[in-house]
Amino acid sequence: MEITVSGKEPPGWNAFLASNRGTFHQSTFNVDYLQPLGFEPLYFAAEEGSRRVGQLLAFKTAPLHAASLGTAFEAFLPLGKRMFPTLQEIYGPVAESEGAYEALVSRLAGEARKTGASISIAKPHPLRDYPQAFEKSGFSSRQSATFIIDLSKTEQELWNGVSASARRKVTRAASDGAIARIAAGNDDAEKYFAIVDENRKRNGLRPYSRKSQF
Repeated sequence: MEITVSGKEPPGWNAFLASNRGTFHQSTFNVDYLQPLGFEPLYFAAEEGSRRVGQLLAFKTAPLHAASLGTAFEAFLPLGKRMFPTLQEIYGPVAESEGAYEALVSRLAGEARKTGASISIAKPHPLRDYPQAFEKSGFSSRQSATFIIDLSKTEQELWNGVSASARRKVTRAASDGAIARIAAGNDDAEKYFAIVDENRKRNGLRPYSRKSQF
């Protein structure tokens, strides 16, 4: 198995994702969104003979890069990337086999060691996860945003289990006339993202690209 690493998109990148449960975060659409903001793509492609068997999209960045966009700290990002080189990847690798998956994770770790970079984010593929592949390459795991809810409890019991601050926010939103429902179409989605954009601008951050959300 041969793994190539390049800053340029290999042929057939998105097509491979489409046939192997790839996500937006590993696609060139994410590159289109992040590259203008200073993130530099790094494509890892695993091949057996002339056949693609796995791939991983990572980004060269700096610590706290995403949090600094649109703020005064953004001016220091070029210097930050040189002084504190950082790699990050989300929901990769995308691979046909565990062997290809492990080889890509190992190459990611090797690339970080070779360039003296740290790896700030490494989120495994949500549907094809081989945790041991990351552990073999020296990663430690940490669970985040994991919720286990016992739906056999009553509505009141579930409500009592919500933090007091969260309950206040829900109650205040309800008293202001907010109604929660499932989006029925693109118009509803546009209204939701308009609120997201407004909040990001209010906090001095650049709004997300619409392409990244649909």
